[in-house]
Amino acid sequence: MENINIILFDNDELTRTVIESYLKETTFVYKLYKYDKFDEKLIPDNGFINFIFVNIGQSNAEDLNTISKLSSKQENLFVVISNDTSTDIHVKSLRAGAKEFISSPPVKSEFLKVVNSFYNKEVQNKAGENMTKVYTIISPESGIGKTFFLVNVAKEVADVTKEKVLIVDFNNNINDISIMLDINSKYNTSFILGNITESTAQSYMENIQKYKNSSLYIMANGMYTNSVHIQENKLKLFLSEAKKTYKYIFFDLDPELTPINELVLKSSDYIYCLLDTKLNYAEKIKNEFLSNNLYGKVKFIINKYRQRDIDRIKEIETVLEKQAYKKIPQSAMSASVSMQNGKTLKEINPDIDIVKIFESIAQDIVNKD
Repeated sequence: MENINIILFDNDELTRTVIESYLKETTFVYKLYKYDKFDEKLIPDNGFINFIFVNIGQSNAEDLNTISKLSSKQENLFVVISNDTSTDIHVKSLRAGAKEFISSPPVKSEFLKVVNSFYNKEVQNKAGENMTKVYTIISPESGIGKTFFLVNVAKEVADVTKEKVLIVDFNNNINDISIMLDINSKYNTSFILGNITESTAQSYMENIQKYKNSSLYIMANGMYTNSVHIQENKLKLFLSEAKKTYKYIFFDLDPELTPINELVLKSSDYIYCLLDTKLNYAEKIKNEFLSNNLYGKVKFIINKYRQRDIDRIKEIETVLEKQAYKKIPQSAMSASVSMQNGKTLKEINPDIDIVKIFESIAQDIVNKD
C-alpha cells in the first residue's frame, strides 16, 4: 500500500533528474510530486507521510519560515537541499525544523541514507503502534448541526472498525452530546481537563463512559465547559494519554477560536467545517484557517441545504476555493429526534438517506488508515 509522498521543490533540472534516478533504488512504494517553487499549498493532504525536499536559494528566509510552520505536523519530514553548505545555512535549516541537510546536487549514498532512515524510523516503526487520528468538527456558528453530525459519524466509525473511538465535547454553549446520547458521567470534559495530572491520567482514561455496548466512548458534559479556562499543559497531557487508548478521537469544538481551541485544531489530523448556505461566513472562515496555517487540513461540508440552494453553494465554493467535501440535505430526521430518543439516527431509522451519507463519511475515515 502506498503511504509515502515524496515532494520535490527544486527548479534545478540536474538535481531533479538524479533524485528521480536514486529513488528507483528504494524498496518502498511512494508517490512523487515535482514542483519548481516551494509552496505549502502544493503539499498533499492525503494521510500519507510526506518526505519533503526543498532546494533553498540565496534568499532563503521565507522558505525557512515556511518549513518552521509546517514541520510541527508529524507527517511532514523536511530535507533542505542547498549548494551553500556553510555551517550557517546548515544550522538555520535544522533550527527551522528540517530533519536533514544535504548538498545540491545530492550524492547518491547520502540521499539514500536519508530516505531509508526516514522510512525505517518514521514508517516501519509506527506500523505496530496505535496510530491515533484526531478529527475536529467545527462550524462558524451554533445550530448548523455539527454535534449531530459528529455523534452519528463517530458511532459509525466505532461500529465499522470495532476500535475504541472517543468523543470529546468541547462545546461551551450547550451539552448537546449528553442529551443526545443520554450520557451523564462524573468523568466529563470539565472534570478531566480540570483535574488531570500524570498520576491520574490513566485512571481517567479507564473511567470515560462507554456508549451502550459499542466501542464508542463519550467525554461529554454534565455542565458547560469553558475552554477559556482550560490549561494548555492539561490539554496536551490529555491528548498524549488518550492516544494510548483510543484509535480515533473526535472533538466537538465551539465556534469561538480561543487559544485552547486553536491548539485543538493544530493538534488535529483532519478538520471538518460544517457550513450552512449563508454566503457571509465563507470568506471569514477561510481567512481564519489560512491565517492559522490550517487550510490544508480542512474539509468543508454544506449541511441542511435545499434544492433551491444549489447556486448559492457554487458561490460558497468559489469563495472557499475548494469544493464541498459533502453536501447534506435538509432532513426531517434532525438532532431533536436523537435528543428525544437518546440514540443515534441509525439506531432510530437505518434506512434513510442521511444515514447513508454518515456511513460514507465514516468509511472515508476508515479508509485513510
